[in-house]
Amino acid sequence: MRPAWFTFALPLAAALPQYSDRNSGSNEFSDGTKLILDSTRDSEVFSDDTGRPSDRNSGSNEFRNVTGHTAWTEHYSQVNTSGKSLGPKPQPLLQDDLSKFAQPRIMTVSALPSAHSEKERLKVSRYWADFQPTGFYLNPLEPITIEVSGLGGNESIFEILLGTLSLIDPNDPNTDKSARLLPAPWLRDGRQTLKFARGGILYIRYVYKPNEREQVPPPVTVTFGDGPAAVPFPFYRPGVTTEAEWLDMLRVTKVPFAEHAGERVILTGLAAEALKFAEEGRDQVQLLESYTYIMAVQDDISGLDAIAPDPRDRPSPLRIMVVQGNKQEFANAANYRVAIGGNTTSDIWAQRTLHRS
Repeated sequence: MRPAWFTFALPLAAALPQYSDRNSGSNEFSDGTKLILDSTRDSEVFSDDTGRPSDRNSGSNEFRNVTGHTAWTEHYSQVNTSGKSLGPKPQPLLQDDLSKFAQPRIMTVSALPSAHSEKERLKVSRYWADFQPTGFYLNPLEPITIEVSGLGGNESIFEILLGTLSLIDPNDPNTDKSARLLPAPWLRDGRQTLKFARGGILYIRYVYKPNEREQVPPPVTVTFGDGPAAVPFPFYRPGVTTEAEWLDMLRVTKVPFAEHAGERVILTGLAAEALKFAEEGRDQVQLLESYTYIMAVQDDISGLDAIAPDPRDRPSPLRIMVVQGNKQEFANAANYRVAIGGNTTSDIWAQRTLHRS
């Protein structure tokens, strides 16, 4: 049986409809902090056919369709637009020993082609992940200061995304986490402060559009400020993280998630589940190499070659995201991610099971 995400790489002509009704918004406080609101509506695809968020009003950081939002009062009592209380501000998740988590708060980010441009080039039926993992979880309603340098005047999309699509909620394993790639207003050079109404894993989306002859923009430096807002969580980076460090992070983390940032894949799920397989002696390097091998086979089937003289015939630099879904969910593929739920999480974390699948 081939993996549920096999069809990502095959050149398919059918295109999925685009969804441009993302219910998101931003409120700005007097100190310049922007509160990013979200909605109870589920909207997974946040870009239109241009690859740009399509529900922003032109020339502004405001959004259309901002109904049904969650908001917070100045006393940090959560209310919705009908005035119904949703409870007190949650306590932030904090690590007891930050020395166990080596991911840097200062990172250099290189631009990627947009998911839309790659979908057009490869004639695939789904968007691949054109956002990049950071190794940080953002606590709700904690102000995060983000400093950006190197964008200059280029018109590329540079934004922070909050939350992982179809990620299991550790507090209710039969449902997904509510924050799903919730975007902040586009960032520019300088220092900006944001608050999100919900917590979730942080990603950076820095993309350009080669299908519109845009040139590759220069790398950008991003700094996440210290404090209780952005908290590191178990984050495996091949060639950087050792097996011992991975085990240490999984054993002590107070943030219940774990993520691998592989060459061809991003793996995201519960830390407790990743720990179970790590303690069985599973080799993380071999696991990620298995994903790389699977993707290479799919590239070969699709006639893609990394050294092809024509860039149009080369594999995508974008990655597939494999997410641990909720207990009620069977393996399925959609834009940006593959979700594997139920009791089949060994298909994510165990190399032997992955090969058999």
